[in-house]
Amino acid sequence: MLGQRVAIDLQAPPVALPAFVRFSLPDALWQYAFAVCVLALWRSAPRSPGTWTFVALPLAIGMATELGQAAGVVEGVFDPHDALAMLVAVLAAALTVGLPSARARPPRSRSSSRPLPATDPAPRS
Repeated sequence: MLGQRVAIDLQAPPVALPAFVRFSLPDALWQYAFAVCVLALWRSAPRSPGTWTFVALPLAIGMATELGQAAGVVEGVFDPHDALAMLVAVLAAALTVGLPSARARPPRSRSSSRPLPATDPAPRS
């Protein structure tokens, strides 16, 4: 008994996951996380073309990677299910966090919020 080794097999049997869970869900989850972060940062910003540019950035990057795969520029295989999953993920993020507010006002600059100190034009002696 002493000096004998016992081998224990700790491998779990393989589990067959649906193709959507293996291939499209990871894309949708990173897209959702990216969109939630961007929307949370820009939620209180006023609605403007610049704000919408940043809000649309996650979806634009996700779709660019899929279109790049279709064109052969980006490594990978184009899958329309991935594109649909990413679109649904961005919509879910917008429903979760919300879009930039139409009522939000841009922050005032410091120079316009404080009155200038009064100065005495005559020098003192």
